[in-house]
Amino acid sequence: MQKITCEKELVLFDDWLVRKGRKRSTIRTYKEGIRSITVALNSMGFTGCILDITEDDVQMVKSVLTVKESSKKLYMIAFGKLLECFGRKNVIKDAGLLWNMEEKRRIFIKRDDYKKMLTTCDEREKLILELGGHMGLRRSEISRIKLSDIESDILKVYGKGHGEGKVVFMKIPTPVQTAIAEYMKVRPSTTCDRLLVYSEGRYKGHGMSGESVATLVKRVGKRCDVTLTPHSLRRLFATSLYDCGVDLNVIRDLMRHESIDTTISCYIQVNPELKKKAVTALCELYGD
Repeated sequence: MQKITCEKELVLFDDWLVRKGRKRSTIRTYKEGIRSITVALNSMGFTGCILDITEDDVQMVKSVLTVKESSKKLYMIAFGKLLECFGRKNVIKDAGLLWNMEEKRRIFIKRDDYKKMLTTCDEREKLILELGGHMGLRRSEISRIKLSDIESDILKVYGKGHGEGKVVFMKIPTPVQTAIAEYMKVRPSTTCDRLLVYSEGRYKGHGMSGESVATLVKRVGKRCDVTLTPHSLRRLFATSLYDCGVDLNVIRDLMRHESIDTTISCYIQVNPELKKKAVTALCELYGD
């Protein structure tokens, strides 16, 4: 039995994704997923054109793919886009696939720990923590800030998305303005327009990567015996706003989330004291 291949289709798919502005890393992941599905189809004895896959085939592929659930979902999405690229019906959507939700470890930090860490930081570390804790910026957003993006008390932020990402303008809180001013006093002299640059080594004066920002944040946490990631700072930002009584939809907007469900389920940690007060208030209402 002759095995099916997908290499010819992937050449055209590659060009199609490039025209749509997809990143090379995203394209590589999509192509890897489609190749994995092709292997699965061959193991099932599938014959014919790879683009002729049916809803029944989709269900079988899902059952034989030997990757974690999140990867299966991504691979199927990629295959659906391949079908759309060739003008075929996207049977992935029509198959009604169900996905097991994988438990994610979401790390929250206490405000007291955040304040303690700020007292141990140098100027660059403090600025990064302030950008996360006071503005809720992601590590990639922090690393991509340019000096030219700062205008008085307004910051131009390049969020998630293709190309430069979704652009928003955010007010810079006073503590962040102070942290920027303090960092600029010790920032290495360089022609680089990026705000955050490496302070030593072979890349001194070059813009920091998002990975380097994450490494630095984790290092600060380790120094203070606190488990810390850049997203912990985003969660602190959202949770603190919630504790201040800020409307959830306002928090969602500041977090730049499409869905308020994401804000509530992934970024807000309810204060245990508020839970106790809620139970007490209910008992008083019932006359218990």
